[in-house]
Order: sequence, then structure tokens, then C-alpha cells
Amino acid sequence: MAGLLGVGGGILNVPILNLLLGLPFERALATSVYMIGVTGAAGALVYLARGDVAAAAAGVTMLGTLVGAALGARAADRVPQRALRIMFVLLLLYVSFRMASRGIAEF
Repeated sequence: MAGLLGVGGGILNVPILNLLLGLPFERALATSVYMIGVTGAAGALVYLARGDVAAAAAGVTMLGTLVGAALGARAADRVPQRALRIMFVLLLLYVSFRMASRGIAEF
């Protein structure tokens, strides 16, 4: 569904995992990131098999992802759950607004 909407999977995964499946919010975030990573890795293998992967770009991207994940994990431990929820709601509102405005502009 997220792919059809053109948005990252976390926009849908986190609320479903948290609200419908009862997973604590921090675990829902972590699980969503893991799911997106596995999906991305599978896609990357397809491009690698086709010879479409630029090694330098992939290396820089991996390094940035690892550093970002480490910083994010540390920050998530220090940020209260309520603040994480508020930030996520603000992100959802922003994405919703952007999607609606693009949809109206293309109409």
C-alpha cells in the first residue's frame, strides 16, 4: 500500500503495529525500520545482480545509514515516548498535506 501511495512504509507500518497490533510505540518504530531495511536490501540485490549498482554510492549510503541508525537508536532511548508520538504525528500530518496538495495540483 505504501508503495502505491509513493510514501515510505513507516507511514503505514508504525500506526498498524502500534494501534492495531498493540506493539509499544518504540518497538513499532524499530520494527518498521527493520522491515524497510529488509525490503531495501532485497531491492538492492536485484539491482546488484543486474550490474546497476555504483559501488561508491552504495558504500556512502551504507555508511550514512549505519551512522544515522546508531544516532537514532541513542536518541530514541533518551526521548520520551510522548515526544516520539508527537513527532510522528507531525510527520504524518506533513506527509498528508503534501500528498493532498500534490493530488489537487495534478487534478
